[in-house]
Amino acid sequence: MFVELVWVLFKQLKLQMICYGCYNPAMKKFILSFLLLMTSTIAIAGGQIDLSLKITDPIKANRYFICLYGIGCLSLHATESHRVFSMAPIDMNNIKKIVIADLADKRLYFQPIDPSCQVDLHANQKITVAGELSVKNNVPVIEKLHCLVA
Repeated sequence: MFVELVWVLFKQLKLQMICYGCYNPAMKKFILSFLLLMTSTIAIAGGQIDLSLKITDPIKANRYFICLYGIGCLSLHATESHRVFSMAPIDMNNIKKIVIADLADKRLYFQPIDPSCQVDLHANQKITVAGELSVKNNVPVIEKLHCLVA
């Protein structure tokens, strides 16, 4: 019910922006950020999954991030501290690729996802993404990429 209320509010704000000619990019960014924050908080409140990374990084630099559709980008440096990320349950069945972001050269590298990662995650489950980061010809690749669901 609250999500429907947020949706109605969003539609009214969008209509007001069109009607009153509010083309201020800063205001639009603020409103959209606020609504995204509200909806993400609501989604997490309904139950959550835990995501952990176990990707070895021989480079030991905080320059590589793994990006997963529906989740966002997570630092590979977080694997050293065994950090666990909590988020809303998602369906990873249709995800075909992951993205590795390199902050040093500001580039994105696509990599096919392992079939073990294409699962439907429900509340109170934990998924661990594991592998080994290697850089070949200046292209980061996660070798032996696989997922474990508990």
